[in-house]
This record gives sequence, structure tokens and C-alpha cells, in this order.
Amino acid sequence: MITHYDFHALCLIFPQCSDDELQMLVADIRENGLKTPITLFGEKILDGRNRYLACRMLNKEPDYVKFTGNDPLSFVISQNLCRRHLSESQRAMVAADVLKLYRQEQERQKKVTVVEVAQQLNVSERLVHHAIKIVHEGTEQDVKDIMSGAKKVRPVAAEVKEARDFSLTSAPPKVNPKAELMKTQRDSILAKARNLRKNMDEMFALTQWNPMYKALHRNLRKIIFDE
Repeated sequence: MITHYDFHALCLIFPQCSDDELQMLVADIRENGLKTPITLFGEKILDGRNRYLACRMLNKEPDYVKFTGNDPLSFVISQNLCRRHLSESQRAMVAADVLKLYRQEQERQKKVTVVEVAQQLNVSERLVHHAIKIVHEGTEQDVKDIMSGAKKVRPVAAEVKEARDFSLTSAPPKVNPKAELMKTQRDSILAKARNLRKNMDEMFALTQWNPMYKALHRNLRKIIFDE
């Protein structure tokens, strides 16, 4: 059994290689040995996740080196961009993950901006903003599809926006309790007034031969209904 190490959060921002690629890496290490050692930052793997997994499958202890630089993020980006053939959309998603990770680390003194990360990953700021929207408002499947290369950022971001707009327009209107109470009271008063008028009309129909009731009926209609 080889030494167990956990992966540093920065090590996980880049997509893991496919099963076929991992098997090819296993075959290469078995045939030629490990050419690039695993980089450790503290007691975690900062760079070399796929190589470490391949060595573990071979039960072969890899070589390790300690990270001695000042900027682990730039190191990880540099190491992966020079080895991996990532699409523009995949790089944008990596940038979004980097920003999310660094903003979660509230105690970190160095602030990382969209501009800086976009430049490091050689991708446009606009595409990074689309990727951020997908990370925060999209689904896990959206992220997986882009990181696997099955989909691209722009169309997925458009789908996320369309779904959000639809949910906003289809949401039930907000209820104003005071307005609802006033409407209920108004409807109740109108119902009573209609019922009163119906009763008065029925009384008039029965007593129209009596001049006194006729005059009373006329005065009540004038007072109540302004007729």
C-alpha cells in the first residue's frame, strides 16, 4: 500500500482524466516509470492527482516534492495548462471554481479577481461570468457536461437564464394582506347592499297599493342608493 494523501482543494479544480486516459497513464508509468513527481502542499497533494491515482493502481509508491513557492494557484494553473488540452469552456469553468474557492476562504489575505483568473487561464472575462452563473444557478449535471467536453458554456448559460426568467414570470403574484382584507370587506358590503335592495323591491311589489309604503320605499332608495 502506498502512502495515503488527500487532495488539496486547488488540485480538484481541474477535471480528472477519463478512464481511458488513466489506463494509458498506468501503462506508461508501468513501462517507463513516473517521470514527474507528485507535489505536496502541507500534507495534501497540490499537483499530480492523476499520476497519484495511477501509481495507487500499480501499488507503486511515487516520488514526492514539497511546494516551496508563494502562489499555489498560479503553480497549479501553470502545471495543468501546459499538460492538459482544455477547451475554452472548460477553462472558464475552472476559473469559476477558483473564484468560488477563494471567496469561501474568508481568512485569505490575497483577493483573486475575475480579471486575474481569466488572464491566467487565457479566457475572456465575459465567459468566466457566464461560467459563474452556471456554477451558482445551474445544475450539477450542467457543470459535469461542460467539464467533460459534452457541452459549452455559452449555450448552457443561455438555458440557465431562460429557466430563471421562466420561473420568475410564472411565479404567483405576491399577496398584499391589507388589500385582500379591503377587497373582502368591500365584497361583503356590496353583497349586503344588493340583498337589501332585493328585499326592498320585494316589499314594494307587495305593498305598492299602499301610498305610505310607496313613499317609504322611495325615500329609502334615495338615502341608500342615491336614486
